[in-house]
This record gives sequence, structure tokens and C-alpha cells, in this order.
Amino acid sequence: MENRKLKTKRYTPGFEKELYEKWYGRGFFQSRKNEKKPFVIVIPPPNVTGSLHMGHALNNTLQDILVRFHHLLGKNVCWVPGTDHGGIATQTVVEKKLLAEGKRKKEIGRERFLEYMIEWKQKYGGRILDQLKVLGCALDWKRLRFTMDETCSRAVKEAFVRLYEEGKIYRGYRLINYCVRCETSLSDIEVEYKPEKGKLWYIKYPLADEAASSVVVATTRPETMLGDTAVAVNPKDKRYKNLAGKFLILPIIGRKIPIIYDERVEMDFGTGAVKVTPAHDFTDFEIGKTHNLESVKVIDEKGLMTNLAGEEFCGLDRFEARKKVVRSLEEKGLLEKVADYEHSVSTCYRCGQPIEPMLSLQWFLRMREIARPAIEAVKKGEIKFYPPRWKSAFVNFLENIRDWCLSRQIWWGHRLPVYYCEKCFGKSAGKSSPENQNGKIKKGIIVCAEKPSRCPVCGSTDITQENDVLDTWFSSALWPFEVFGWPKEESAGELDYYYPTSVLVTGHEILYLWVARMVMMGMKFVGKIPFADVYIHGIVRDSKGKKMSKSLGNTIDPLDIIEKYGVDSLRYAVAKQAVPGHDLLICDENFVSARNFMNKIWNATNVVLKYGRAHDVDIAEAKSLPDRWILGEFSLLLEETKKNLGKYDISAYARSVYDLFWGKFCDWFLEIAKLEESEFSRKLLYKIFRDILVVMHPVIPFITEEIYSTVRLPGSPESILGNPFPRLSFADGDSREKITEIFELVKGVRSIRSLAKLPASEKVDIFVVTDKNFRKAIEENAFFIKPLAKIGKIGFETKPSGVCSAFATAHLRCLVFIPDFDALERQKENIKKEISEISVYVEKMEKLLSNSKFLANAGEFVIEKKRKTLSEFRKKKDNLEKFIASFENS
Repeated sequence: MENRKLKTKRYTPGFEKELYEKWYGRGFFQSRKNEKKPFVIVIPPPNVTGSLHMGHALNNTLQDILVRFHHLLGKNVCWVPGTDHGGIATQTVVEKKLLAEGKRKKEIGRERFLEYMIEWKQKYGGRILDQLKVLGCALDWKRLRFTMDETCSRAVKEAFVRLYEEGKIYRGYRLINYCVRCETSLSDIEVEYKPEKGKLWYIKYPLADEAASSVVVATTRPETMLGDTAVAVNPKDKRYKNLAGKFLILPIIGRKIPIIYDERVEMDFGTGAVKVTPAHDFTDFEIGKTHNLESVKVIDEKGLMTNLAGEEFCGLDRFEARKKVVRSLEEKGLLEKVADYEHSVSTCYRCGQPIEPMLSLQWFLRMREIARPAIEAVKKGEIKFYPPRWKSAFVNFLENIRDWCLSRQIWWGHRLPVYYCEKCFGKSAGKSSPENQNGKIKKGIIVCAEKPSRCPVCGSTDITQENDVLDTWFSSALWPFEVFGWPKEESAGELDYYYPTSVLVTGHEILYLWVARMVMMGMKFVGKIPFADVYIHGIVRDSKGKKMSKSLGNTIDPLDIIEKYGVDSLRYAVAKQAVPGHDLLICDENFVSARNFMNKIWNATNVVLKYGRAHDVDIAEAKSLPDRWILGEFSLLLEETKKNLGKYDISAYARSVYDLFWGKFCDWFLEIAKLEESEFSRKLLYKIFRDILVVMHPVIPFITEEIYSTVRLPGSPESILGNPFPRLSFADGDSREKITEIFELVKGVRSIRSLAKLPASEKVDIFVVTDKNFRKAIEENAFFIKPLAKIGKIGFETKPSGVCSAFATAHLRCLVFIPDFDALERQKENIKKEISEISVYVEKMEKLLSNSKFLANAGEFVIEKKRKTLSEFRKKKDNLEKFIASFENS
């Protein structure tokens, strides 16, 4: 054993890069088609703008744990890496960079701007991929994909053309979500809703034939009233039953508008009468269609008022126009009142600016028909959700899905494969005339994968491509099958072997943006679900339960954590906190605890190298109680690991390896091994340690690989990844019951020694009352019981005289004799004083934890920590009281 030792005495991270290169160089991450069952994951592709944050660290650690586990199970593992072009997000980053250099996008033109984009992507786009290597991700780098590479671009064009030819993609005027900051449309699920403390303005709309009378309308957006084309009331509202057929005069503009009845009007909002602005509100747009109302667009794509808003307001910013409209209403005596009003405001998911509902000519995808097979697949259980509660939310979204606005008014992305013949269609017509709603090709519009040389109708070569690009999520929706070469026929073999993938690991925030669309597109184009399981993890929050953000200053940089504590500490900390169905509360304390675990593993290695024997062993020869017990516990760990990782409870897996390694292997088996003389037991110590390393490898790959290189046996695989997952089925309930009693005996004696403040050098005698089976077990294992509990003599028949403290377990009663009576009496008085002090503390803590104000303001982490502390003090008080009550004279 003297030739086997770790490179450093203490756990000192720094060996990770070399190990990662070794794994990659030996092809452990590479997958090729073979006869084995594949285990496949496609990475949720991070944006090329990205650098590793805690969300990435969590998501990719969880994936890597699954990938390494299934590799150990002997499956052909394929984890496909890639990045997303990021559409709006990436373009915004580059635009800001150019602005800092005094360059504007529109001034340099589309072609030059895209050159800048590509240059930026080539320089910075791989940054996060390198950081994933630092994290230890076992990705098949030879399969690296980018959502705008040749393979993905071909798939995007093919999908768009097929959908168009089937009449599912159409061009039309619709009310859409528009971000005036990003200057592009957004889909419904790219809109985020934020609470806002705003105002509710109550405006008088004079009756057309009764100037002295008016209808009061409440609104949160007075600037849009300039585009009102009606006022609506609910037909059940008795307050307005006499207004049928009447008209109002639109304040400021002076336009005559009708009063209409519609059941969609909420009677309890404001006065029950609402303004109808079809061009700037989704509900109003639907009401407008029902009642054939005109749509008057008063806000344009830059957020400025149009000429239809009137000369007085034309050109003003929408929020400046709001102020001016309110002033004008006040001057005219038409503003009845203003009330505080808290409501939800729709904002852009990228820049956070308020969304402007806007009537616009866009490209849309009809979703209802595409959604049906996905709904059926989920309902039949073809796709399973972990946790299961996400299934109903997923189905509900699909059952209520609306048409998807595909077009974006930006330059970075997949340009729509749509071309206009200027002769047939006319340039201006091509930009303003909507395609009819039944999906038939309108004359002059050509949809094909490559630019046609001439118009197939008139032969003209005057052809221009649509300026808009596709929503980023369109290409991402094809990700699970486009990465395997779809639609190329020569890729069919790969697609058949690797698709459907095994599991998608993702956060719930993109369940509808991405996951739902992948399911729909997979069913549509491949005829199969894209993945069998969807594992949805929580999001990373700070210790107070707040979402991490730069603006709050509560972010944790995973690269800083890696530098400070090591990669494995980061991985273990997030895995342990990833409880299914819950967000993760993370703080420095989690990483310190994980680092302590790494230290424990490292230090335990030195003990194993000293006391273990580097030989294989036949477990059938296990005879001693500790040996049979540890084999049973390890067998249970293997069973639990398969069960927990099979149901994606990675937190339970991480906790179980911790509990076995620290709480059972180190605290007991390793301590017993130091006192053990049996060669078999020392060989078993070595074997169990090696096998535990393999089980822990998926969550902490670097430290387990580094230690494995030292403890591996001659002829065994050079890398821990070359080992199969351990197989062991060993159960001995009798051994487990007996050794549990022995451990309780040792802990009981230790507890009394501690409470009596006996010096470590002073041994105590004990008297045990138990049956013959447990007596025999204690006698046979006295070689470790005595030194571990600092016991002198163990008596079973003749009870010694003197002062003793007693305790009982399930199968025995033990008397611990205290040698120094006077010292004990003094200690008892000290303990009574301590009990009194703890009682005061417990009372204060109980009051704090029943205080509603504290519970409302303190973070979940703080509250949980206080509860844990309270529980510990209650337990301590209980132990002290039992100790005082346990004394008896014999």
C-alpha cells in the first residue's frame, strides 16, 4: 500500500482540466450507432450571447448526472451540444457595441450588419461552450450544432415551406404584441406580465343627441382613446339598458361612435362602460370583428402617435401623448376623476419595456390542428412529466393555443424563405396586402427553400426576399430532430436510432415557449414524440427566495464558486438542492457544506489507502457483523440510486450518497476498519470504497476520477467511466438490526460521557440488560465497541455499585457508571442552569416563528434555518432533561 497515495495531502482542486481532456481524448463522450440501447439528450441550447450563470450550472449539471449514470449502466449515451442564435437578444448586444463605436444598424445596412453579427458570434459565441467543459459536461462535441448552421437552416426552410404548402402558414393583418424598443413583433408567450401601480382615468363621453348627458368610461390608457371606434356595455347591465342605438362623441377628436352591447364587457370594471379600440387592445380587436368596427391605428411601430391621432398629438411619444390627452380632458371638463389602480402590464421578455398591442401585417402559423396530436400523445402518457403536476398545465396550454406570430422585424435570424415577384405583386402591394386566410398562395408570393431565378408565373427576374426573420423559437422547435440531420434522407439512419430522445431537462419558464413547440413539431414532421420524459427543475433563487438578477445584486457567478470551492462542490451543492417541484435557495453556505464533503472524501481516501487491501474480494465470504451490514447498506444505496435517478429525483440521489458515505461508511465502517485485523474485512473496505466512488461519480466526476486513478486495481479500467455501475443484491436484516443496536449503544454512551464532561482518557464501565442474541453480538464486536465509546468493562450479569446514568434502546437497557460523584453533582447543577437558558431561548424563537410579520418579510431560507435551530435546541433540552432524570444509585 505504500506505493499508493494521493498527489496532495489535502483536497486541492486544479486537476479538473487534465481529467476532462483525458475523458474527451479517450472518446468517452462520443456516440456512434451500435446495437446498444441509446440514451439521448439534446442540450437546451444556450444563446451565443451567454456566459455561464447559475441557471446554466444547474440545468447542465442535472443533465450531466443523467448522462454519466446511463453511461455507467452500459447504454450508448449521446448528449448533443449546441447554441442558439438568440434573435433579439444577440442583435441587441451587437447593436449596443456598434452604438458605442458610433455606428447605427440602419446606416451601415443589413449586409454589413450581418457581417458584424457573424464576426461577433465567431469571437464570443463559443465562450459558454468552453465554460460547459469547465463544468464537466460529457457532451459529444463532434456533434456540435448551431441553430443557424447549414444543417439547421436547411431544416428550418423545409419546415416553413411544407407548412405553407399545407395552408398552415398565412400572411395577414392581425393584432400582435409589438415591442417598440426592440422594433419587432412578439408571440403571446414571449410577453411577460408585471404588476404596476398605475392610474384609472374616468372620462366623460358626451351623448351625441344629448350634449348635457354623458357616459363615463374608465381606462388605464387614455392615449389610445384617440383610436376609439365604440363604447361597449354588457347587455345584462341594467344601468345602460336605455342606450341601445345611441351614439357618443369621442372627446378631443369629435368623432361620432356607437354604443354597443357585448357580453365580454366586465360589469364590475370601472363604470361598466368600456372604450373599444380595436387597433390597440386584444379584447377590443375581437369585439371589433364581431360588430364590424373600424380599426384606427393611432400608435406606430416606434411608439409614436400617428396622424390618425390628430394634428395636436401626431409624432408624440405614446407616454407624452398620455399626459397631453389628460391635460386636454381636464381643460374641457371631461375628466371626472383619477383613481389609483394596480394592474398587470404586458412587457417584452427581453428588454422589459411595455408591449404595444398593434394591428400589423405579419406571418402566422395556424396552431390548433398541429396541437391535436401533441395533446393526444400527452394524454395517453407517451410523454411523462416530472413532476407530474406540469402535465395538466401543458395540456391546458395546447388546448387553448392561438395562432403563432412567426415574423420578427429584426435582421439576425432565419430570413423567411418568402419571395415577391415585383411584376406580379408589386413592391408596395407585397408589403401591405394580406394573404387571404384560407392559406392559398396569393399571386406574386413565392415560398421556397432557395431564391428562385425567375417568377414561375410571369418569368420576371425582379424578385426580392421578405425582410422579416423567423421567431427564434421556430428553429428551436425543430432542435430534437434537426440536430440528427432531418430532412436529409442520408441522415435517416441516425434519426431512426437517436430519435425520439430519452429526456428533456429544462426549467418551467420555457415550458410553453419551447417544450410545447418541440412536441408539436416533432409529431408534425417526424410523426413521433421528441422525448419520452420531460424533467422540469426549479429556478435558482437567493437565500431569501428572490430570483437572482443583476439589478438586485444577488447573483452568484458559478465561475467564482468553481475558483473558490472547486467544480465538484458547485455541482454537488446544486444537485442536493434540486428537490423536485421546488425552486432552489442557494447561498455560500451550500458551497461550504459541499466543499466539506469533498474534504471528507479526500481524507477518507488516505484512511482507506492505509488500512485497506488492494485486492478483489468474494462477498459470499463476508461473515462479520460490520462487513455484512455495510454490504447490505451499499446494496440499498444501489437500489435507491437507480430508483431516484429513474424518476429524476436527483436531490434524493445526492443526499443518499452523502448519507451512506459520511454517515455510515466514514462514521462507522471506516472507524471499525482501523481496529479490524481480518484480511477479508480490509479487502472489503477497499472494494466498497472503490464502488462507492463509481456511484458518486455522476454528481462529482472530477474528485472521483482523481481518487480512482490512485485506488484502481491492476487490470481494471484506466478511467472510472470505464467501469460498469456496481451490481450487488445483499440483504441481511438480522445483521442490520443487531449493528443498529450496537451503534445506538455506542452513541448513548458517548452522549452521557459528553453531558457528564468526562475527559477522553477516562473510560467508563457499563452494564447491559438484553437478550442472548444481542448479548452475543455485543461480545463478538467488543473489539470496536469499547474503543469507540471509551468503555472499560461491559457487564451483563453482575451489576456494579455506584452512581450511573441509564438509557434504553429498542432491545437493550444500559447503565453507564460515573466515576467522579462530586464532579457529576456540580455538572448536574450546570446542566439545570443550561436547561433554563435554553427554555428562554426556545420561547423567544417560538414567538418569532409565530409572528406573521416576520414570516411575511423573512426569506424562506432564513425561516427554515430558524426552524432548524429551534428544533435542535428543543432536542438538546430534551436530551439534557433525560440525562438529569436518568441517574440512579445502584
